[in-house]
Amino acid sequence: MFLAVASVVVCIALALSGAAAQGDDKKEVEKREVSTCVSSCLNGWVGFNVWCYQYVKDKKTWADAELYCLSIGGNLASVHSVEENNFIQNLINKNDASDAFTWLGGSDCFREGSWYWTDGSKWDYNNWKKGEPNNLSIENCLITNFWVPGGWNDIACNNLYPSVCMYKNNYPFA
Repeated sequence: MFLAVASVVVCIALALSGAAAQGDDKKEVEKREVSTCVSSCLNGWVGFNVWCYQYVKDKKTWADAELYCLSIGGNLASVHSVEENNFIQNLINKNDASDAFTWLGGSDCFREGSWYWTDGSKWDYNNWKKGEPNNLSIENCLITNFWVPGGWNDIACNNLYPSVCMYKNNYPFA
């Protein structure tokens, strides 16, 4: 994280010093230089919009997966659009096409049927498989299955699956 911040500071300083020499072209140079410098997530993470994602192959319970994501600076992934859902599905498929079930950050453990994201964002999109969520055998946690259209399913939180973590990139992509 320090390296990313330091890189941004250096890029902005270079952009400003180069722009000062150009006079009226200051804004154009500054804009061009900064957009060239600021563009990536931390090592091991992949960017989409202003978010950075990481597929975690180690199988954990839903709670342990969330704790792991917290320990590396994020949360289990929340999903807010079909484009973001497709991006996450492709990330999972690219990293491990043999293991389609993957934890996301959705749960209804506080009140049955009231789904929330662990990152606190609004529940404004879903991609439930037909007939889901059904709370069969007390299922309070969300998995996605990239093999099935409408691949979300509620499932018992003590199952062991890989996961997708995410964090907000404070330096959005150019």
